[in-house]
Amino acid sequence: MKTEALGLAAPAFIEGEYHCDDCHGYLKIQKQRPGAYKVWLGVGGGSCGAEVLVDRSVRYSGGPLTIAHTLNGKRCTATVDFFDDGATVSDSRFAPDDEKSSTCALLGPYSRQGK
Repeated sequence: MKTEALGLAAPAFIEGEYHCDDCHGYLKIQKQRPGAYKVWLGVGGGSCGAEVLVDRSVRYSGGPLTIAHTLNGKRCTATVDFFDDGATVSDSRFAPDDEKSSTCALLGPYSRQGK
């Protein structure tokens, strides 16, 4: 069930660490001040361990979290959709099928740790 359907659009809901269920991704979101969060999204293991796609502060007020970034010199947008016990990460530049069988994969469903 999506966050909006649960009525959990409060930004505090997104804080925490998330691990990808089907890939090597790792997502960490820390509140910096009201409406501002530090987001780290990268590869948590495999041959690409610690490679970073996003490491920046963003504004967030509910719904999907969109983060502009640059990949290979092109502007992209990573999107994090939150639900009751995790999130799904997608990107405007590439799809999960592009990462198939890669130890660098970071798109897909994530489980929130320490629920």
